[in-house]
Amino acid sequence: MSAPRARWIPLAIWALAMLLAGLWLATRLTVTHDLSVFLPAGASKPERLLLDELQSGQSAQLLLLAIEGGDEDARALASQRLAERLRQDADMALVINGATDGKAMQADNPVFAYRFLLSPGVNPDLFAAHNLRAALEQRLGELSSGMPMLNKRWLPHDPLGLAPGLMAQWQGDSLPNRRHGVWFDETGARALLLVHTRVAGFDLDRQEGVIKRIRGAFDALDPHGALHLRMTGPAVFAVQSRQAIRQESTVLSMAASMAGILILLLAYRSWRVAFVSALPVASAMVVGLCVTGWLTGPVHGIALAFAIVLVGITLDYPLHLFSHARPGETLARTASDLAPALSISALTTALAFGILAIGDFRGLVQLGIMAATGILVAALVTRWVLPAAWPSVPTPRLTWAHGMGAVIRPTGRHAGLTLAAFAAVSLMAVLYVQSRPAMWEDDLAALSPIPSADRQLDQQLRQAMGAPDVRHVILIEGVDQESTLRQSEQVGAMLDALVQQGQLRGYDHAARYLPSAATQQARQQAIPLPEALGPQLATAMAGLPFRTDYFEPFIRDAEQARQLAPLNLSMLADTPLGIRVGTLLRQGASGWKARVVLRGVDDPAAVGKLLQDALPESAHFMDLKQSTEAMVSRFRVEALDKGLLIGGMILLILWAWRKSPMQLVRALLPVLASLTLTVAMLLAMGERLNLFHLIALLLVLGLAVDYTVFLQAHAGDRDERARTAHALLACVASTSIVFALLATSSMPVLHAIGITVALGVPMAVTAGIIMHRHGKPLSSSDPSANRNP
Repeated sequence: MSAPRARWIPLAIWALAMLLAGLWLATRLTVTHDLSVFLPAGASKPERLLLDELQSGQSAQLLLLAIEGGDEDARALASQRLAERLRQDADMALVINGATDGKAMQADNPVFAYRFLLSPGVNPDLFAAHNLRAALEQRLGELSSGMPMLNKRWLPHDPLGLAPGLMAQWQGDSLPNRRHGVWFDETGARALLLVHTRVAGFDLDRQEGVIKRIRGAFDALDPHGALHLRMTGPAVFAVQSRQAIRQESTVLSMAASMAGILILLLAYRSWRVAFVSALPVASAMVVGLCVTGWLTGPVHGIALAFAIVLVGITLDYPLHLFSHARPGETLARTASDLAPALSISALTTALAFGILAIGDFRGLVQLGIMAATGILVAALVTRWVLPAAWPSVPTPRLTWAHGMGAVIRPTGRHAGLTLAAFAAVSLMAVLYVQSRPAMWEDDLAALSPIPSADRQLDQQLRQAMGAPDVRHVILIEGVDQESTLRQSEQVGAMLDALVQQGQLRGYDHAARYLPSAATQQARQQAIPLPEALGPQLATAMAGLPFRTDYFEPFIRDAEQARQLAPLNLSMLADTPLGIRVGTLLRQGASGWKARVVLRGVDDPAAVGKLLQDALPESAHFMDLKQSTEAMVSRFRVEALDKGLLIGGMILLILWAWRKSPMQLVRALLPVLASLTLTVAMLLAMGERLNLFHLIALLLVLGLAVDYTVFLQAHAGDRDERARTAHALLACVASTSIVFALLATSSMPVLHAIGITVALGVPMAVTAGIIMHRHGKPLSSSDPSANRNP
């Protein structure tokens, strides 16, 4: 095959790969924004249960609304009208604003028929004549006092007051204040609404549409803008996260691309070089994203934004290629001469990220796959595709670079002192890092792109609506709904004792609202037959001002209740009660899960110790914040262990390259110094290190090895040193600018990566130059020293 024809083979392969990857991205790529993917897979059964709970998305369909501004009357009226409009929307399963309280317990509601089976006080003694008499006397007292809780519609059906008793038990003291017939917060400054949608939590497009329609309905009610609608909830946060990631990714990608183009134009004075240099970068992003989605499924928005990082890494490879091009030499020859150093650089950097891909931390697995794939693809495109696309290129002007080339010329002076200085600096940095308290940030919420003000508003609205703090919970698993509810009842009995002892103030669980079928059937058996209930009721009514047939509906309802099938969760769909139970009981992929939310746990350690031996094996007490932080901390330790493994593998690669102990030490010390100094500077600036600082440090590790390899491999004669200096300056400038831009991001993930690499890169190249300058000059046998121009 002729040489011109063979030149097109890499181009054809590249074009086909890009076409297939682009088609896959256009048709198959899905994006998620659930931060729980950045939690590791559970190492124990309780941890796996916790992860399943965090990823279930049971609350993703809840929206919390607050109306501010104007006066109380205006806010109350807006609340009523907004609720009426939203109830007409097919995507709104439930809209509650306080004006509809109690409808679930009215006589025309099916749940009303189950009051006998749901009320905990139902037992045979309840229907004795003396208890019936006491209940009737209480009803008379309520009639004479005009208490608002009494509804004459249900009195003939419910003289025992089971329905209002259930409402009082379920609501407790958790409901918001009511003013003008609707919910308000304690200050009266906000009218409150709770919306439960029928849209799945993962369907962000529809969730965004629901949010827009809510805002549109509100704006139509208040055309003059006197009132303001505030909205929070998981769906709102997910939509905001997606928007923030999209906006910042777009802005930062454009800024990074413009910075890269500017560096290329300044370095090579050629638009064609700038265009061709974009091929490895674009290839890395497209193929890396495609492989990540193909291997791991839905790609997280953070991983999508992480593609910007590839701009700062992969642009180095064409910079090295074009900077080392010599006059009259084909680009294929230059690429061939650079191949060993380029291969080592790409391999070590890809290895640093690739180790993340073998973990159980799905979010970081995606970042590892994307980075490692992108780096290797960029190196391959630089090595084979660019020379085929452009056989010869204009060489850069090296006049200004000769001065820098002199700086990196090895002198051999003070070699021992330089080694000692690097070792001392590294040791001092390590000691400083170890002396810093609380250097790690393990709180998953710290990675959220949602502003703290919005998170505070969400907490305020949840407290105003009576939502409990869900930090301390007991997670229960069962094979079916019935067994799970029975276990919840058993756990509830244990917790009653702790409430009496003052260990906690209360708790909430599904069985409080939906008892197990066994409990409901036991209550059915406690209901007397009509022929027994009638005489007991007649005895109780003696001397009271009720007609003898007034409570016939009560006797009929009691008999009907004896025949009812036990109530279950599916029968409560799209009801306030069903939604409340659904947040505490759900069916998962591996069975049923229940959550018992504890309130007022002042001493979690003591409560945990008391429950440890008392709870069944299928129930687990957890401090959610502490448990998630422990999981992140465990992974961090594993990541550091993997970092040591990466270091060992890179050591073997460098040893195979140089096979000289002293050269190996000289290659490693600048890397170690740049890493330790970067960490020390981050801590000195007040940064708390999180997982993404560690990822960025892996990148600093790879880049530091990159600079060291090129300094040692391509700094022979005067022109070669000038070309290496030209490439390094261009690489450092482009990488530093790109990551400095990322450091300005409001997204904690991009900020952590940006500031770490922006600090680490200048230190890495400076340390590499100092070590190289004070090392021994290259021998004449070094191919880079004797290369003919």
